[in-house]
Amino acid sequence: MEHVLHTDPFEIKFECCPSCKGIYFDAGEFRDYLEDEIYQRFQEVIDQL
Repeated sequence: MEHVLHTDPFEIKFECCPSCKGIYFDAGEFRDYLEDEIYQRFQEVIDQL
């Protein structure tokens, strides 16, 4: 697993599998990103990976 820290426009931490390109959160992290605005921006980050 590769640790990813994305800081623009806010900080998002997650793990990414280089083989399957799966995105994984530690316990409780995903809950922190469920707000609509944050979720939309996170989706933009994922689309760029």
